[in-house]
Amino acid sequence: MRPKIPDILVDDIDKVVQNSSYQSKGEFIRDAIRHHVDETELKAHDNVVDDEYGISVGIDQRTGNNIMIDRFNRAVGYNSIFSGMVGSGKTVSIQSEIIRENPTKNLDIVVIDIFGSYSSVCHSLGGKVNEITDKTYINPLGVVSPLDKYYNEDIHSVDEHIDMFVDFIRRYLSFHGSTVLDDVSSQSVIRMATRQAYMSANEDLSRPILSPTLNNVIRELANIALEPQHYVEHSEDETEIGSHASKLLSEMYEIRDSNYYYNDDDNSFAPDELKINDSGITTFNLENINNSDECSLLMQSLIYTVYKYAKSTPNNVWLVVDEAHKLIGENMNWLEQMIRHSRHYDFGMTLAFQELSQVKDKNPIFFRTMTSNIPLVKIHKQYDTDVLRPFLSQSEIQTLRTSMGGDYENGSDGFYCVDGESYHVKLQLSDDEKELIGINN
Repeated sequence: MRPKIPDILVDDIDKVVQNSSYQSKGEFIRDAIRHHVDETELKAHDNVVDDEYGISVGIDQRTGNNIMIDRFNRAVGYNSIFSGMVGSGKTVSIQSEIIRENPTKNLDIVVIDIFGSYSSVCHSLGGKVNEITDKTYINPLGVVSPLDKYYNEDIHSVDEHIDMFVDFIRRYLSFHGSTVLDDVSSQSVIRMATRQAYMSANEDLSRPILSPTLNNVIRELANIALEPQHYVEHSEDETEIGSHASKLLSEMYEIRDSNYYYNDDDNSFAPDELKINDSGITTFNLENINNSDECSLLMQSLIYTVYKYAKSTPNNVWLVVDEAHKLIGENMNWLEQMIRHSRHYDFGMTLAFQELSQVKDKNPIFFRTMTSNIPLVKIHKQYDTDVLRPFLSQSEIQTLRTSMGGDYENGSDGFYCVDGESYHVKLQLSDDEKELIGINN
């Protein structure tokens, strides 16, 4: 006879499922089994504005209450948006939250830092600053095997790697004026070559261990171009397949010979200088990358690296992406998928923009997807306020227009929007926090 489940536990499960992003009780129970969620943890994660489990993000100007945010609460899906013009206090607001989260054995914080703004905090907290230069090597095909708790036999993890790589190559080529991967047949050929590269390195494609490189994909493309008859499926034309492979080859040689994405070691992945500081804070500093398109591609590659790392560690992982508008392009499926799936891997992203209109103007579809799937938004002073209407009332927008911005002596103003509720908060830093951030009194 099965034991009776206590009523209090049933009520707690119902409450968690109702107030979070779980689609069903079954999904929650699977997570509970994986993570060994107990009764205490059930009660702990039912409110994102949480004075016991969260960190202080400022004082509510309407009530005088200290607003505490639990970033790793299921209700917010771990992801957040920060937006504010230069000098509005956006960056310092993020830096203060990094300090207050206090990277521990259960939390890894990673920052993709465009201007070197986070180096002082990183050094102060004993973290590692990685300077990204033209001597840096990143493998866009790098493999990190997921932990058993993330492994699903029904989903071959190599397919996700292939999707990421093809998105990366398509973006790279479009930045360099090539439209070769706009063609569906060319996409099919590059996927075929990429899969063959993974197969050559791994016996079991459901759990790849070794990482091929661009050179391996180029070799497979050359094989397809020379002997397309061996790669024909169904009603495909071998001449057409060979032609697509030849066109792709010339494009791939240029990528391989760039400074960032090629290495002679066929099975290498992210050298030591790019490894993430386990149980601490790591920054990737891109201030020496002058080309805007190259910077965008490097940001995308680094996000892939952190996302894959999050699957390989039992820790929570928080990734901060500064100047995230540089990522926004025509095809944002890769980032949409990460936003949707991140909570399954205890992985959260903070996307920081100067103006939310930067996203809406470049890709309105992605803007809608992003804002509908990220219910935690911190808004600082900015010029274009029309785009803020889904988050703030007209009176709140007017308050934001007249806010003090980054006034660290009296406290910087901003609005924290949490799942439809807005809080007018003023952030005040202690002297110790100012010193850690590098603010002169």
